[in-house]
Amino acid sequence: MSDTALPALDRTPVDILTLATGRDTPPSSFAYDRRAHSEEAHKVRSMIKRFMGEDTAPNPELAHEMGVGLWQGDALSDPAMMAIAAAGLNPHTVIERLLEGGLDALDSPPKEVVALWQQATSIPDWLDWETLEYGAEVYRRYGVAGFQFQGVATIPGYLNESIALTLMSTGQYADDTAFKRFLLTCNFWMETSDKGGMRPGAPGWKVAMQVRMLHSLIRRTVLKRPRWEAERLGMPISSTIMLGAPMISSYLLGQQMKILGYAASDDDIAAMMHLWRYIAYVMGVDDRHFPKSHSEAAQLLHDTHCLWEETTPDEGIQLSQSFMNAFRNRAKAQADLESWRDYHRAIAQSFFFVPAPVRKTVGTPDPRFWACLHWMTAFPRNRLIGALSYAAPAFNRWRDRRVSRRRRAWVERELNAASLVYRPQPKY
Repeated sequence: MSDTALPALDRTPVDILTLATGRDTPPSSFAYDRRAHSEEAHKVRSMIKRFMGEDTAPNPELAHEMGVGLWQGDALSDPAMMAIAAAGLNPHTVIERLLEGGLDALDSPPKEVVALWQQATSIPDWLDWETLEYGAEVYRRYGVAGFQFQGVATIPGYLNESIALTLMSTGQYADDTAFKRFLLTCNFWMETSDKGGMRPGAPGWKVAMQVRMLHSLIRRTVLKRPRWEAERLGMPISSTIMLGAPMISSYLLGQQMKILGYAASDDDIAAMMHLWRYIAYVMGVDDRHFPKSHSEAAQLLHDTHCLWEETTPDEGIQLSQSFMNAFRNRAKAQADLESWRDYHRAIAQSFFFVPAPVRKTVGTPDPRFWACLHWMTAFPRNRLIGALSYAAPAFNRWRDRRVSRRRRAWVERELNAASLVYRPQPKY
């Protein structure tokens, strides 16, 4: 296989797997032993008990394992991308050919690429397709409001220095690129949760694999940058960090959106977690620490909150402001009701799902009025629709089709096929 039309990768190899070799202690930013016994952690445990009904407590052994996981990237995708780099091939072209035609589309693929493909196309013993598809149906109920929740609920994570520096390195999360980047992520959420979307070779599965391999390229780039202090921060997009997004998209989505009247039973949330466990599996997330129950999910939330020292990186503040400003700027540019509603719904959600100290730090708009208005209109509507969906299966099927069409129309309103390119801006 050759690719002379596109520029080759930098042939200087960067052994991004060595960060985890021989490591049995977390990076120096690990602060669990202190933070897990702080007054703030006590408040977190109280909130988890109050709103989620789960008891949590400091778990230093699990936290230590997660801390060591901060050194680890993707044990299969990272060496596969390194092998492509060593061959002097353009990674994006290889990724596209691999996803379209499988291993047969590549001439003598490196053994590392073969190993990656074999793992991603294998079906784990624990996967139940019926439960997964039900979890996808539950996830679809939230529609565009669910997409916005996932975006807003990520804002506190932007104040994690590891996350902020990594996201800023892509060149697509701040300023005028933030809205398109968010829509690309919405497209990922949409495709992976469509009916049949996560079957191997289906659109959602392909997008998950594409993002997985791009993560490897981003790790390689971030590690080259002088601002990245590996001994303090560990691996960019580490296996521990990657647990956050599936948790927001399943357990937190199901639990916290109850505030706005969305109905989600324990079985509903468990099914969403099953869906996202498989998405995470395809994306190379270490399955050992993925929660298998509500209690494990609550414990993971607690432990993740306590892993690092609190920071307020400038990059994180910029990321948060860019996310909110993206909706404001879009509302001004479009000057229509839907864009105006999207912006003010994001403001309202920030009241419910972003802690007040974080809102103050990043300077989000005052959400109190819009939160009150949104709750008074959204809660009764969502509660009624939820009750009808459980009582009348035919209504639920109609609702599923309608919400699926509306969220796809919302994404495609802003993005066309040429824009659906998951490719970081820096040249690799």
